[in-house]
Amino acid sequence: MSVEEGIFRTRDGVTLYTRTWHATGTPKARLVFIHGYADHSDAQGSFFPALAAAGITVFAFDQRGWGRSAATLADRGKSGGTEQIMEDITSFIKSLPLVQDQPLFLMGHSMGGNEVLYYAATGPAEVLTTLRGVISEAPFIEVAPKSKPIPGLVTVGRLASKILPNMQMVQPVDITLVSRDPQVVEQIKHDPYVFQTGTLRGLEAMLTRGQELNDGKTVIGEGKFEGGKTRLLILHGTKDDICWYDATKKFVERQLVQDKEFKSYEGWFHKLHDDGPASDKKRFADDISQWIHARL
Repeated sequence: MSVEEGIFRTRDGVTLYTRTWHATGTPKARLVFIHGYADHSDAQGSFFPALAAAGITVFAFDQRGWGRSAATLADRGKSGGTEQIMEDITSFIKSLPLVQDQPLFLMGHSMGGNEVLYYAATGPAEVLTTLRGVISEAPFIEVAPKSKPIPGLVTVGRLASKILPNMQMVQPVDITLVSRDPQVVEQIKHDPYVFQTGTLRGLEAMLTRGQELNDGKTVIGEGKFEGGKTRLLILHGTKDDICWYDATKKFVERQLVQDKEFKSYEGWFHKLHDDGPASDKKRFADDISQWIHARL
């Protein structure tokens, strides 16, 4: 396996940091990964190397306003609204060369899981029809009860976002809820590219997407992806106290899609691919690679 750093320029001239984990041997598939809130592409533990070892090339980028793509303190959290985020995903996917016999999959975690579900429902057909399937890990559809904000705060934030959309605010996440592995928690605490600063516009957009997914306003229909089919894999841990397991399960049940699978991980926390002992991390990576291989 080899890892390649790079940059990607968006249509409006913003430079985003990219990393590619090239598959070992002959590549069998390709995966675009969208990270979550207060995260970045190079903070995913052993997950991407494990996929590369299974013949899956992984393309990831630090989203606008996050990780190494936030060049200054003033850039932190400035993701733009949903339209901008969807455009960045579209542009990144379009920048990848089409490769015969290497189907393309789209995956996201947490906020990124929210984004890929929304993209699967609303993205442009010219891109969706190039995707073999979409994978959403612990998606943000609704805040878990333990992490619910103070009543009224969301309403105030929504109103303020219309007046001061780029106003930055710290929206803390309890890092101890991310992973059962204490080493992962310590790494997050000391990672200079992890920061919990969002903007009112970005936070409002994330909440609105989640609400639309949660209330059934935004659904993923049949026949969306390559070959006129929709293929969905959605995964969640039962002890995720950041994004609510129950909301994700209900979302999956509402999707009228033949090839859909919901995988539940009993007692697991939020970042499934970097959660618990090495055996659990391997199990999760195997689940992802096996689902992909079954659809080649």
